[in-house]
Amino acid sequence: MGFDIYGMKPSNEQKPDVNWYDEPTVKAYFAWQNNTKGAYFRSNVWGWPGIWSYITTQCGDILTVKDAEGGCHNGGHIITKKKALAIHKKLSELDKQGLIDAFENEQKDRVDAMPDIDCSICEGTGTRHEWVGWESEEEWLKHNDSLISNNRMVSGFEWANKCKGCNGCEGTGKRRPTRASYFFSADLMREFIEFCKYSGGFQIC
Repeated sequence: MGFDIYGMKPSNEQKPDVNWYDEPTVKAYFAWQNNTKGAYFRSNVWGWPGIWSYITTQCGDILTVKDAEGGCHNGGHIITKKKALAIHKKLSELDKQGLIDAFENEQKDRVDAMPDIDCSICEGTGTRHEWVGWESEEEWLKHNDSLISNNRMVSGFEWANKCKGCNGCEGTGKRRPTRASYFFSADLMREFIEFCKYSGGFQIC
């Protein structure tokens, strides 16, 4: 799951026609896509929000509110060639100043400073209700009729023991907050800056 960004006229080339039911043309299309600058950029759901947030913050004089909102979801919003080139120019200047690397370090420090939260699966106890006795077969059988569960929704001893009582926190009772999974990558940003230069405008899908 993520965001697929397609160049509108990458490297000033027209996109080739493709019949998605015809394997040779599909292979030819992906070969073209992989070898054409500005044709395609992808980021997973954890990485794209950081990229787009940084762009909208730094390029508020280039993008409209509609543009900013359009980049937050996979709705097919289009950024024009003129704006894509302006984004490339603006962010390239920031990169030369070392500001993109500095921002990455700031974001890492911010994430590292986030405190752990109670695991919602075991309610912070370290052991799921149905996995009491996970420490050993002997303890497990004090609470269960068999080492193997007859309930498809509840795992047996082997899995419970491997997870140390909870598959959400491995018995610690704590886990990282979901927002800590989002990240900002300077290298990924530089890839996108290069993509903007050759994209001919792009569509966010």
